[in-house]
Amino acid sequence: MGKPLQAASIAAPAFYGLNTQESGVTLQQGFALHADNCIIDKFGRLGSRKGWQTVSNAKDGSANGNVGVNLLGVSNFKEVTGADTLLSFSVNKFYKGLTNLVTLTPSTGDTIAAGNWQTATLNDHHYFFQRGYLPLVYTNDGGADTFQSVVTHSGRAGTPPSANTVLAAYGRLWAADTATNKTTVYFTDVLDGTAWSGGTSGTLDISSVLTQGSDEIVALGAHNGNFIIFCTNNIIIYSDGNNFNAGMTTSSLTLVEVIEGVGCIARDSVQNTGEDILFLSNTGVRSLNRTVQEKSRPM
Repeated sequence: MGKPLQAASIAAPAFYGLNTQESGVTLQQGFALHADNCIIDKFGRLGSRKGWQTVSNAKDGSANGNVGVNLLGVSNFKEVTGADTLLSFSVNKFYKGLTNLVTLTPSTGDTIAAGNWQTATLNDHHYFFQRGYLPLVYTNDGGADTFQSVVTHSGRAGTPPSANTVLAAYGRLWAADTATNKTTVYFTDVLDGTAWSGGTSGTLDISSVLTQGSDEIVALGAHNGNFIIFCTNNIIIYSDGNNFNAGMTTSSLTLVEVIEGVGCIARDSVQNTGEDILFLSNTGVRSLNRTVQEKSRPM
């Protein structure tokens, strides 16, 4: 015969974490059998994620019938004036705005058919990189939009790489992962994301520091004055005695360490929280600080 239902109060749900091995009959109330849409807080406990709030139901405001668009990415361009410009993109189009999307058409020789761009802001210019396509640069000078290929920019020097990952750090653009080269990082001159030759621009080949065969660069990061290269099975950390400033050269970059056996499998999973960098490895989400401390593959 069934017993009457009784109310149970759990002060801190999932306080002890996730446990999928032990039977739910004998499992303590502080454990969770299933965790969805959660975060791990700074104390290592499961917590609820902040909810999403719809800020716009924007439609494509061009002359195509005001139909909805399938946006694949969004990027915020913070100008030197402090103004924010929201830029987004679909498979083959770019948009500006929030309440009403204004179509931006870049002047480029490429026929764009994929929306897997990664963006970076340097010196009041906003850059778009994707493997197999010429990088794009957007500026907003006095409210006038300029959106073009980097190779057509008036101040361009050298040929920019058609890279899949880009990072703005230490006053430069860093890019890597082209269709033909997975082990070289390209970097610009100081404060000029269009200068890929001359000055202190250059390249960094990681092939010579890998000890267990070849690997492929997936993403880039910067933390605690170091430049971090996330490969599929390795993490390579460089420093520079000139603080990456105008005196930096390829030869001045110093290898700090190579962490073997752990890497990143998703470019867009690399997120800098200010105190740490989180990334997705082939065994789950990891912390760079913890990985550096252990010098191995900590769970």
